[in-house]
Amino acid sequence: MKLKKNVLMFLILLLSVSVLPLQAGATVSDTWPVRFTNIGTYDGCTIDNHGGGNIVVRIKQWGVHSGEKASTRWDLRKLDGGALVKRKYVTSDFNSNITFYDIPRGDYTLTWVAETNNDTNGWYYVISPGADIFR
Repeated sequence: MKLKKNVLMFLILLLSVSVLPLQAGATVSDTWPVRFTNIGTYDGCTIDNHGGGNIVVRIKQWGVHSGEKASTRWDLRKLDGGALVKRKYVTSDFNSNITFYDIPRGDYTLTWVAETNNDTNGWYYVISPGADIFR
């Protein structure tokens, strides 16, 4: 009887492990600054060998002075030729993620651009399946 119980427990354990979702390896970049005082200021990073799927950008940005909010545009472009793939706007103080959905395999640049002259401080990092991410 004890053997049947052990076999049953083993089968239950095996079944529970087999239904766990498998996740592709994701790369998390270093944390880089989002700081500006003038409209048009920009910076960004390169996402090399993106494995396909979503690119997530974790952002925290805020206006330095009372009543002034941060505002940035985030452009994802193909590295070869610079064609715009997706664009997102973050038009206020922000502490969350933006996601670029269903991005094909390839090499990209991600750039933030200041949309105001408001003194702004902050940071971001990037998460991409299987990529090398650098500035």
